[in-house]
Amino acid sequence: MALQKTKFDFKIKEEDSSIDDSASGVLKFHNVQSQDTGPVSAVKKPLLTLKKDRTQVEVKRKKFKNQNYFNVKNHIDLFETGKYFTHLIEEEGKKSFAFYGNPGLTSVHHTVLGLSSFFNFHKNFKVVLFIEKFEGSELQKFLKPTHSEMELIDAESEESVEYFSCDGVDIVEYCKLRHLAHKIGAEAFSDYLNSWIKRESLVLWTLPQSADLDRDRTFYLPIINAIDSVSLVVDSGKSNRKDLVNMYEFMSKYQIHVEGAVFYKSN
Repeated sequence: MALQKTKFDFKIKEEDSSIDDSASGVLKFHNVQSQDTGPVSAVKKPLLTLKKDRTQVEVKRKKFKNQNYFNVKNHIDLFETGKYFTHLIEEEGKKSFAFYGNPGLTSVHHTVLGLSSFFNFHKNFKVVLFIEKFEGSELQKFLKPTHSEMELIDAESEESVEYFSCDGVDIVEYCKLRHLAHKIGAEAFSDYLNSWIKRESLVLWTLPQSADLDRDRTFYLPIINAIDSVSLVVDSGKSNRKDLVNMYEFMSKYQIHVEGAVFYKSN
């Protein structure tokens, strides 16, 4: 299955290289071509925008009761996006997906939050989110951790990582991982991440800005190696073709497979 076969498409104006979402009804994409790196594989769906009111809803037939699933405004987009990632998980054996937005993380957080709620509801997956910072983030508005837990490196080690636990979602901040990585070294840290991911049903990462990635490569390289693919999160109202290609080329520099792009339009 390829995203090109879905009904979603996104057109880019040739005259000014801006991204056009003027088509009514169905959003559209257009493959982005770079002479040096080749095309961006197809784009994803629009940003998953959450409603401000968050009514508590009990889901009796599911173990995880993530009420955010019922507060997504565009359920069709969420379902189509979730269906695509379900294929990657069940048919291709992937489970570790990153999202990269430039600039800002609000749209990225809405995207991973929407996917988390989809897999909580439809697949009964517990989702692990690795993010830069939880406190003060967009995620904190919708996810309310019930407690924190400690993840041990292995049965014989005293080293561990603290994380927040919600109903169906575990949240791990990079600062906790960074502290561990500096203590045990890059090779052991890489093994630890791979072991953790192997035990989970689905792992989602929000990648920091390019300058932060370049500044701390020693820490981020084991994380990058643990990622199956990255999706670019693009503001169609402010970004143009060059912005999208630059994001694609930056990810390619780290040899991360680019799955596609999530387009949204800021207010």
